[in-house]
Amino acid sequence: MKEQEHFVKKCEKTIRQLYAECVENAPNLGVQFECFCASLSKSLKKYLLAGRNDVPTKEEADKFLASIKKDDLFLALGCANGNERAWWEFDQHHR
Repeated sequence: MKEQEHFVKKCEKTIRQLYAECVENAPNLGVQFECFCASLSKSLKKYLLAGRNDVPTKEEADKFLASIKKDDLFLALGCANGNERAWWEFDQHHR
């Protein structure tokens, strides 16, 4: 378990980069880095680390994180946090 936590910590730079891109694309959704990071950390643990005896490479993690539809995740997190702008964006683009 400690190896998994260390692995997720090593991915933080990539997660920060993804977060910065999301904030640049949608600065008014009110999503904090900690929330975004927690969501991606759970995804890494569930889909990349689960059931493995070894620790994935940084390249595997970067490929996985690049496959995430980060802007949709960012919008979903904003909606889940009750941000009015996020709900407006959701309503305009997905209803």
